[in-house]
Amino acid sequence: RGDFPNAFASLIRAYQIFPGSDDPDFWYAIGIVYAHYRYYDSSVKCFQTIINITINFEFESDIYFRLGLIERYLEKYDNALECFERAKTRPPNKLLREDVQLQIAYTLQLKNHFDEARDIYQDLHLRFPNALKMTQQYCWFMYLQYKETNLSKVRSIIDQALQSNPYDPTLVLIAARIAMKQEDMTTAYHHYRYCILYYGGSPYFWCGLGYLYYKNDQKDDALVAFQRALYLKKDTYE
Repeated sequence: RGDFPNAFASLIRAYQIFPGSDDPDFWYAIGIVYAHYRYYDSSVKCFQTIINITINFEFESDIYFRLGLIERYLEKYDNALECFERAKTRPPNKLLREDVQLQIAYTLQLKNHFDEARDIYQDLHLRFPNALKMTQQYCWFMYLQYKETNLSKVRSIIDQALQSNPYDPTLVLIAARIAMKQEDMTTAYHHYRYCILYYGGSPYFWCGLGYLYYKNDQKDDALVAFQRALYLKKDTYE
């Protein structure tokens, strides 16, 4: 029911009483709770315990998927990829193989295996052009990869995506960055204004808007935007 504080207290007490438990359901539950509180090393140990003590555990695929997410967060990309490949054979929680494949693509992107990541993103985008989350990830990837070398290619992809999702703030924000790089400040400003409602809590958003103001010679507005970015960035470390 989402009551993690009581779940954590109960499971820790159970662990103190039965530290050598061979019940996979216990380790599964405590692994999830540890992950919720970002005790990732402890969570990995719990999930690995299940893998070591049982075969064909009911939630085995879910364990590998969760392990993949944790290992990626810990920047252990090879481990993460191995876990996602295992989860892909029988995707958990009503996920599709393609959902897991998207996680593999993102992990490859973080590992700087850009060609492999691009091939997966493109394949998924061609097969599921109306899957918004996948389209957002694909467009971000293409923007980051080609913003300095082939911006027109990125522009055509984002324009096509906006035809189906003209009000999606993520796609609009990418379009704003493209417009700014192409010195189309009017379009960039229009897009940034639209995105304030959705990204007003992001220091990176305000940094981009500050740069846009600076390019427009709106120095006072740029100063306010940069100060806002610094303030929000400070909060992320407190």
